[in-house]
Amino acid sequence: MPGVVQPDEQLEWERRAGRTAGIAAIVAGALLLLQLFYPAIVGATLDSAREFERYTRFNDDPDLIYVPYLMQAIAYVAAAVALWYLAKATFARREQMGRPMQVMAVAGPIANAVAAVLLMIAVLGVAGKVDDLNLPDGVTNAAAGLPGLGANYVVAEDAVRDLQTDDALFTTAAYVDLTANLALGFGLVLVALNAMRAGLLSRFLGILGIIVGVLTVLFRGAGIIEAFWLIALGALFLDRWPNGRGPAWGEVEAIPWPSAVEQRAAAEREDDDVVDEDEYADEVGEDEDEYVEDGSAEDLEADEEPDLAEEPAGQAHPGSKKRKKKKRR
Repeated sequence: MPGVVQPDEQLEWERRAGRTAGIAAIVAGALLLLQLFYPAIVGATLDSAREFERYTRFNDDPDLIYVPYLMQAIAYVAAAVALWYLAKATFARREQMGRPMQVMAVAGPIANAVAAVLLMIAVLGVAGKVDDLNLPDGVTNAAAGLPGLGANYVVAEDAVRDLQTDDALFTTAAYVDLTANLALGFGLVLVALNAMRAGLLSRFLGILGIIVGVLTVLFRGAGIIEAFWLIALGALFLDRWPNGRGPAWGEVEAIPWPSAVEQRAAAEREDDDVVDEDEYADEVGEDEDEYVEDGSAEDLEADEEPDLAEEPAGQAHPGSKKRKKKKRR
């Protein structure tokens, strides 16, 4: 429960762990981007709609499966570190962020990492079986023409689907991947929503995190949007966010992140205060200059030197003598 850990200890932990979490978030986002564009980077074309052609290519060049899936697995392990840090910081400020939500924030990414490894092994296994079928990828008899080519294409696609269905590892990996995406999506929505309400995420980052979670559930991934959100989290954790972080990062309590209008108003007030201080300093400087010019150096020395014309204590004032003379008359 919030309050078990002292606020100073919580803030100190966040400062220490924030660097690790920030680097992990940036690494996760960068790896997700790389695995998306890896085929294009190495010059491979995998835009074919035919499963048979894709699996044949995977069997010939297994790096097209190894590298992207391993990148994805490492990315989600790093994302688990970042989301755990955000969930723990949110839990310290918002009691509605319960322990089960924290577990889901970590379980979703870890499950995706496991699913990526299983899918990598399963796809390569199916690719080897497709190659063992020795199915023709065209027609050997030119007289068969287009009908013969279409028939071979259909046979090849049906054979790949049968191999996928009959392969126990492939089926298991597919179910694990589906469950992992559901867990990750719900975890992202809950963490982003609660962190935004606690003031740890701006409205923009909070809503974007919710969108990433919804896309992950509906389309089994959010692609570039998810990568961008993780990189943005890294900049936030490292305190490199433009215009600074919300006040909740300096206090262990839920403080709403100021809106853009409120930030502009605060900046204007600070500018006005600076201008007022400068004007005051200028006025004081002008007054001192006028005093020096009008009073001259002699007056300044007269002010500093003691008044030698002062009469000693007990000496009668001349006015008192005049009063005495008047009384005698």
